[in-house]
Amino acid sequence: SYRGMAEQESLTDRERQLVTENITENVLKQALANPDTEFDIFFPPYSIAWWATLAEEGTLKKQIEAEELAENLMLQASNIRIYSFNLEEDILCDLDSYKDDGHYSPEISAKILQMIHDGTDEITKENVASYAKAQETYFMNFDYAAFAQEQSRETEGEEAEN
Repeated sequence: SYRGMAEQESLTDRERQLVTENITENVLKQALANPDTEFDIFFPPYSIAWWATLAEEGTLKKQIEAEELAENLMLQASNIRIYSFNLEEDILCDLDSYKDDGHYSPEISAKILQMIHDGTDEITKENVASYAKAQETYFMNFDYAAFAQEQSRETEGEEAEN
């Protein structure tokens, strides 16, 4: 059950430094050292239950800020394409397609591959800031309590049928 939205914290300077060092060392340097290789990077669609946990813990805003920082760093390399599926509500809210809060079914994997192929949900220099804002708006305003209540009713209905 959802306990409610905690006060959301922003990334600290130290956390910004860690994200910057990690992305620079492990992604950006590799891309820049291999200019003839195209890198497709995606942020997997964690379930809405995962996002609810971040909201409860007060780390939701940090997550979005860390992703935006990482995206801006990676977009310095012209051979990196980034995709994020965090706003694909039909995926995030289909908890039956997840074995836990972050691991989804092979069907979702296939859908993600198709969306990457089609160029859906690509993050670019032009939309990185607006995408981060859209995520913040969506996840800060999502009615986690109502969703949890609906999931509970559905589970009770399924149990009654069995």
